[in-house]
Amino acid sequence: GSTLLCLPSRHPVREFIVRPGTTEIASWALNNCDQVERVTLPDTLETIHEGAFFSCGKLHSINLPAALVNIHEGAFRSCWALKEVALHADNPAYRLEQHLLVENATDTLISAFWSQDDTCAVPQGVTRIGEYAFMDYDSLKEVNFGSAMHTIGKRAFKSCDGLTTFTLPATFRKFGEECFMGCTWLREIRCLGPMPSFKA
Repeated sequence: GSTLLCLPSRHPVREFIVRPGTTEIASWALNNCDQVERVTLPDTLETIHEGAFFSCGKLHSINLPAALVNIHEGAFRSCWALKEVALHADNPAYRLEQHLLVENATDTLISAFWSQDDTCAVPQGVTRIGEYAFMDYDSLKEVNFGSAMHTIGKRAFKSCDGLTTFTLPATFRKFGEECFMGCTWLREIRCLGPMPSFKA
């Protein structure tokens, strides 16, 4: 297979079709491609690396094929407009619950896509919030965690300006590095269990 390494950030195309036969999209491949609105991924795609679609501010539609079994955390960070996500029904690695992409093997919430709701209910069974999962989700005001969540990854809620309070379940144990960085209005975090760890 082949790897998509880079699409120039000022590429004028609004709809980008990744070449058939491509198996990987490299880190930062479409970094800041703010003209691209729709991406079509080939059936052959297996891996999307971290930051591949970082800050694609107008991207609103993408498909996730059945062969795609490795989406690195942070692959879609700061994709503020991404709301039409079509996960293939035969994809064994991920599930899409509302606007939340969850990795089946680890029960990790990989990415939160755009939603008009300012409240997010994390699906039951999710044990970890992945790195950068909610980054720049500035309309988010409240998160309701399930009863199994134990870890929040690095910068998971970075720059979520709408958050003011947080209540963590009794199962919670660990904060990731800078997980609330830039949450300027966050005033209170309540822990229903023991004091969590702040270690990296």
